[in-house]
Amino acid sequence: YAAAVAAGVMQFSDALLAVSARGREMASIQIDDPGKMASIATNAHQVEESLAEIDGYVIAANKNGPSQTVIAGESDSVELAVELFRSQGVQANTLPVSHAFHSQIVAPASGPLRKVLQRLAISSPHSPITTNVNGDWYPKKPEEIIELLSKQVSSPVEWTKQIETMYQAGARIFIECGPKRALAGLVATILRRKEHRVFCTNHPKRGGPQSFYEVLAGLAALQRFPAAPK
Repeated sequence: YAAAVAAGVMQFSDALLAVSARGREMASIQIDDPGKMASIATNAHQVEESLAEIDGYVIAANKNGPSQTVIAGESDSVELAVELFRSQGVQANTLPVSHAFHSQIVAPASGPLRKVLQRLAISSPHSPITTNVNGDWYPKKPEEIIELLSKQVSSPVEWTKQIETMYQAGARIFIECGPKRALAGLVATILRRKEHRVFCTNHPKRGGPQSFYEVLAGLAALQRFPAAPK
């Protein structure tokens, strides 16, 4: 939603309403099994191959990179999957979440969220923006954007494809705007053998101000010395 604001898809005030509705609707889902999620230390392809052996509903919900995938689904199925990956020598740990996010378990939140989005002023993006629903570019039509944001709640996060899409379009500099450096680390892992630069604006060991100044210095250096080593 922050990216949607930056790209002109919605105003900041509307984004606050949308984010609030998204969280409220997901938190209010009342089902017998809210599901579980687990972090698996391998790529989505290997994860999906192994999940085919598990009974019940469990999917690769966050495709974060070649060494990290998050699974989500029915509680028993996620537990069985964790045991399977550990037996294969793959690190697997359940995550402390209230629901199995980015899976069909939270799909009931999509309808109410869509109604909220339909009341907001949604516009075509004035800057290119990718979506983690399919790893591709945002559509232009407001009604298609609303559908996209509604589906995002229960759709797997195609983060790896999203970064690859941006790279193929010419992006070489990636700046994480937010706390810590998790996304910067994932980008570096995805593009590890390709030319790129990654910065984070709030390094946990340096703090926000120093990190931000380091990003500005790094960008200035790249302008003057674009061929400088990583």
